Amino acid sequence: SKGLKYLRLFGVKYFIASSEEVKREIKKYDDFILLKRIDEFEVYEIKNSGNYAEIPKFQPVFVSKKNWKEISLEWFKDDSLIEIPLIFSEKGEIRDLKEIKRIPIEKNCTLEEKIGNEEIELKTNCIKTPIWIKIPYFPNWKVEGAKKIYLASPCFMIIFPEKENVRIYYGYDAIDLIGILLSLGVIVLLFLKIGKLNL
Repeated sequence: SKGLKYLRLFGVKYFIASSEEVKREIKKYDDFILLKRIDEFEVYEIKNSGNYAEIPKFQPVFVSKKNWKEISLEWFKDDSLIEIPLIFSEKGEIRDLKEIKRIPIEKNCTLEEKIGNEEIELKTNCIKTPIWIKIPYFPNWKVEGAKKIYLASPCFMIIFPEKENVRIYYGYDAIDLIGILLSLGVIVLLFLKIGKLNL
């Protein structure tokens, strides 16, 4: 049951069991659908898992960004907390995980996702309700349809949509553009130098 929580946390859709002990344990849960047996291996699909984006069961909690990696690791090791996302912010007030309260999100939300090349398109009927994006946070990720992207536990992203349609995409900053221009400049110089040598 503890492992199942972590599989869902990372959006794992399929699970392969090989040991007899695990096979016996899996049969106790309706969350695993047996798809195929191959020799000693059993391939299962995990119900309600496999998406890159989800509405969390509980309201996220704003936590101080100071020492966020240590706090995130502490949160990760406690399976009673991993359904409550932490948002790491300069304005986060909670500094101790014992202060966290479980506030369920009881809205009847729909969420559709479309995965593209370095982008995710989302459609939801729940404006302002948090969406947990199960992709590692990086400053180059941008969003349309929400104010900003927040760093969330364990190292994912959270947005609060302001429109039904939201687009998250990987953009470029000034350093990336300078690097691209320098690379192109070097390539051009090499071609010019090769051209002169051939002459």
